[in-house]
Amino acid sequence: YKYPDDTETYYGSTGDITVFLNNVYYTTLSASNSYDLSFDDLPAGTYKLEVVLAGDAGYQGSTTTATFRVVRTDSKVTLTGKQNTAGVAFQTGANIEYDPENPIVVNAVNDKEVSNTYWKWQISNTSTAGVVELGETVNKSVDDAVNSEDINLYTIGLGTVTLKAGFSGNNKYNPATGSITFTVVPKSVANPIIELVI
Repeated sequence: YKYPDDTETYYGSTGDITVFLNNVYYTTLSASNSYDLSFDDLPAGTYKLEVVLAGDAGYQGSTTTATFRVVRTDSKVTLTGKQNTAGVAFQTGANIEYDPENPIVVNAVNDKEVSNTYWKWQISNTSTAGVVELGETVNKSVDDAVNSEDINLYTIGLGTVTLKAGFSGNNKYNPATGSITFTVVPKSVANPIIELVI
């Protein structure tokens, strides 16, 4: 079963059903001729389900078991940037003028609703050697919410920049990585004044 669609339906006797999950009491379902059983927020893993039917005037009691596996769902990370917090958003491939007074703000969004997760940021620039780890930021939302994090880039050399953001994943969703590539170009100057001294 794949989160969040973990539902079973049982038909037959109208007696009560006692449910055990991994040999631990889970719930009791009241007498009916149809039973719907839902599991919420199960971490990824293999589970043993045991269903004990109490029986009624027309049916003997019985016990049955089944196993099922919960797998984590894939998520998608998307990065967009702005020249500053009030700037126009840009996508991969944009040319951005170098401006040390206004940071480039990159936003990473996970398309799934998650909470208490980590983002790991990594940057590379053609004007510098190698890849720089920018560390981690933490999303501490109390309730599940769209996981969104910003990072401010104040000092970036000229050249092509690739920024990657890695979402750590949790018990519901697999880790995911997104990236954005843009080129930092010299800042243009309107009506420059050139003074020639001889």
